[in-house]
This record gives sequence, structure tokens and C-alpha cells, in this order.
Amino acid sequence: MRRLLIILPWLALGLAAMQLYQAYPGFPDRWAIHWNAAGQANGFTDKTPMGAAFPLLMGAAMALLMEVIALWTGTMRNSTLPGQWPQRLAQATQGFVRMTSVCTSFFFGYLALSLPHGPPSLWAVLLLVAGCIAYPVVSTMKLYAEMRQEGALPPGYRGFYYSNADDPRLWVPKLGGAGTTINFGHSQAWMWMLLILALPACALISGLLVILKQQ
Repeated sequence: MRRLLIILPWLALGLAAMQLYQAYPGFPDRWAIHWNAAGQANGFTDKTPMGAAFPLLMGAAMALLMEVIALWTGTMRNSTLPGQWPQRLAQATQGFVRMTSVCTSFFFGYLALSLPHGPPSLWAVLLLVAGCIAYPVVSTMKLYAEMRQEGALPPGYRGFYYSNADDPRLWVPKLGGAGTTINFGHSQAWMWMLLILALPACALISGLLVILKQQ
């Protein structure tokens, strides 16, 4: 599975490039690539090889960046976990990053082929989000269930989140990977979560509304 997740982004972009080469003669002389909040096109590209291939180049750059991140996360180990669990948790994080790379590569390939004919479909965006979420959630839930059975989870860690009312810290180290996470047992936890989620939620909703106006 690990090798497949490494290969799939480049396979998706390669297949999209082949289809783009075949479809390019039938593209219009100019097409929209960006729309404002009112659903009106405000960015365009001309029919050139670079203009047509730009989404694929963006996808390749993203795939390369995500693989670098995956390799970096694979070297991280949580020293508080016993036995095999630091390595397995690092591998799960790698899988999450690489699955995100797979989904974004398919999406950029879709954009390269669809933008000359109109705005992207709302369903394509929803499938991208679902793909980025479903695989890591299922695989990580399975891993955390095994850790719970073995008693390997440190106090307060519930798998995807941390909750310990006796811990005065609002921010605690993540179980896997770099950075911190919120202690949901803290009295200010939900206020901070709402603040953190507000901006990306507004951006996502605005983007979906623009796409809906174009359907």
C-alpha cells in the first residue's frame, strides 16, 4: 500500500497529461480559470501549452511537496509510546499525507481537463474533501483501537483528540507528528476550536457557493 500511495499521484498526473495532449486541439482559444464571490469569471488564460498544462504543473509541485512532508513525518517518533507504536504511528501519518497527495493530484488532473469547458463540479470538490478525510480516519481509528487494547495510549489521549480535565494545559503535544493539539477537557477548548475553524469554514462555504452559482 505504501508504494502504491507513492506512485498514484504521478500516475494520475501522467494519465491526465496524456488525455490533455489528445484533447488540446479541441479547446477554445480562451477560458476562465477563476471566479469571484458573485460567480463571475475574473481570471482567464489563453490557449497555450503552458496555460493548458498549468494545473498539472501545480499538481506535480504539490505532489513533490507532499512527498517531502511524508518523508519528514516518517522520521518522527513519539518517545513516550512503548514498543512498536512510535513507528506505526509515524507510518499512519505518512499514509495520511500521501493519500492527500493522491486526492489532490487527481483533482488537478480533473481541473486541467475540465476548466477549458467550464468551472469545476461541486461533486469533484466534495469527492476531494471526502477522499482526504475518509482514508486517514478509517486507518487511524483502527490503529488507535489497537493501541487502546494494548494499553499503549498515554493518559488523556483518546486517539484523535486529547481530553483531560485534570491537566491545566490548553495546548498539549500531539500523539503523532509535530506540533500541539487542544485539550478538550479545558474550559476554553471549544472557544478556541470555533475561532480556529471559523476562517477555513467561511472560505470553504464561499468557494462552494461560487461553484453552485456556476452550475
